[in-house]
Amino acid sequence: MNPPMRFIAIAALLLAPGVAQADVPASYRVSIVTRSQGHDVRVRIKGDRVSVLKKSVFGGRSPELRTAMIAAVHDVTGCTMADPYWDDMRLRGTLDCAGKAPRNPH
Repeated sequence: MNPPMRFIAIAALLLAPGVAQADVPASYRVSIVTRSQGHDVRVRIKGDRVSVLKKSVFGGRSPELRTAMIAAVHDVTGCTMADPYWDDMRLRGTLDCAGKAPRNPH
């Protein structure tokens, strides 16, 4: 790869949407059970990745549960959940702290 193309490739990586979430340290880890909008959920965070699991086996995916899970992430960290998607019964996504450090719930 010639030098100008290498510069463009590096610049494209730095300007990617995921870079805005780089304010979350890779060592940031949280696993906490909380109650959000009537649902008991476990919020697990490793670096900027978020996973939320409902503690009950009853009830499946629903818009209400998704909203409660996203709210639980905000309650625990003070950050929003970007790009949430279902993976089996877990809601996964990334933390978007908008340039501030996530709060430590412990």
